[in-house]
Amino acid sequence: MTALEQLFLDVVNLSVTASWVIAVVLILRLILKPVPKKYVCLLWFVVLFRLLCPVTLESEFSLVPQHEEIKYEIVYTTPQIETDSAPVNDVLNQTVNPVLQQSSAPNPMGSVNPLQVYIFIAAWLWVIGITVLCGYTLFSWIGMKRRLAEAVPDGGSVYLSDRITSPFVFGIVKPNIYLPFGLEEEERRWVLLHEQSHLARKDFMVKPVFWLAVILHWMNPLVWVAWFAFSRDLELACDERATESMNSNEKWNYSNTLLQLATEKRTLHCPVAFSNNGVKQRIERILKYKKLPTVIIGVVLVVLIICGMGLLMNPKPVMTLGEYRPSLLQQYEKNESITIEWGSVTVRISDPVHVEELKAQLADVQVKKSSVQSDIWEMGGQIILPYEKNGEDGTMQSQITINPDCTIIYGGDDLEVLKPQVLQYILWKHCRTAIKQYPETTFYADLNHDGTDESIVINVDEWDTTGRARLAVYEDDGRILFNREVYSAHAGWNNYFLYTKDGKDYLLQFMPTMYQGNAAYSWYMMNFDRSGKLRIVDEERIEFSVNPEQFYDFDADAIYAFLQ
Repeated sequence: MTALEQLFLDVVNLSVTASWVIAVVLILRLILKPVPKKYVCLLWFVVLFRLLCPVTLESEFSLVPQHEEIKYEIVYTTPQIETDSAPVNDVLNQTVNPVLQQSSAPNPMGSVNPLQVYIFIAAWLWVIGITVLCGYTLFSWIGMKRRLAEAVPDGGSVYLSDRITSPFVFGIVKPNIYLPFGLEEEERRWVLLHEQSHLARKDFMVKPVFWLAVILHWMNPLVWVAWFAFSRDLELACDERATESMNSNEKWNYSNTLLQLATEKRTLHCPVAFSNNGVKQRIERILKYKKLPTVIIGVVLVVLIICGMGLLMNPKPVMTLGEYRPSLLQQYEKNESITIEWGSVTVRISDPVHVEELKAQLADVQVKKSSVQSDIWEMGGQIILPYEKNGEDGTMQSQITINPDCTIIYGGDDLEVLKPQVLQYILWKHCRTAIKQYPETTFYADLNHDGTDESIVINVDEWDTTGRARLAVYEDDGRILFNREVYSAHAGWNNYFLYTKDGKDYLLQFMPTMYQGNAAYSWYMMNFDRSGKLRIVDEERIEFSVNPEQFYDFDADAIYAFLQ
């Protein structure tokens, strides 16, 4: 890889990220149309930063979507299709990849990879475009300098010239205002107000930098759109500054001057010079613009600051589970089996091919460090990987603990799963057949009232030895809606029943508590919403005590009603 090609790909990566930021700014620009342009222009500084700054700032709060950088290594690999559905990925990659391998994969018999040729050509086209635009800029700058060489000073930074037909600001280090001869006194007044606004706002320092970004990213159409929108916003912001203290009659005169100058023959300007453009839109805004209340301006500024910070930051990089937890999946070569406990079912995978396949799939699961403290009690299941450490006798094990909807992996640092459907598919692929092992303790009911029954599986394999049973409610795709361990340590504790009311299914939990003469009985009627969240629909509780020193309320009618 040459330095030129690496530089080209670096610029492409900057351009891809900046494209998203430009799109958001263009949308915000339309939404915030009534807002003073001096505030909207602040967003263009974010775009400029994204186009030119190679330094990446990362934050949990980012309005930039997660995306992979384009790397030079793509020329050595076959592209993979990734969607939220693992089965779809498998089918598409098996179908499409043979074609891609044939057309663009490295050819051992050839001298070069086709993709390397494409990158080489694109890089040189990019350099040629930069050269042309730099040449155009230099040519127009020199031409403008010659055109203005005989301009006559007219006080301060104002010059008069008979070789121009419209006023503008020209210069970077020492910018000046150039006016055509023949302007009437009133026209001169309005023109100077506008051009002096450019100088006061330091636009002459910003616009050349933005043009430099355009030259660097000339292959990106959105950058050109941003350039024209940015230039228009600068003019509108100057109009607002120039007319903020004018009355209606003065605004009419100011607008009329813009219109008259717009009808004159245009002078060829350098890209970084300021001149009259977009006159129709500018006149409409001058005449219709109404100052917003201070409160609304304050709210807008808060929104702009939040959006600006979100667009400045990249999301924290996506890593794979294998990168975060190499000791679980990569460090130990020998894993003779993997045990998956998902809800109430347990599956042991011992076939070497399937073991390695599962390890590879788990290693590729995309995760990031979670910023939310998770509740380990909301456990959906775990994956247990036994191994022999350094060839020593005896088997050790590590495990991956996952919450019911596959969005969190617990551990020293909780990890957020970015594509929980993928992890859910991996687990359910191995566990769905295990439900058939419990035909006598598997029940079906529509507990989220979506028209489809959920599977309620009770695993009583350990009941005789540990007094423990496991209960889980599964959706068709393997998502766990409810997962509990129940014990026989105390008769009657934690009973669960299927209950039907008004033709709808519910889960009924009965919890009796009795100790030292005190008694408390409660029941909860529950179902699940469409998102899978457990909700209590109805509940009731009674308490009484036979201890004289404590509250005693033995209401036979209430107890009977509770039992019913």
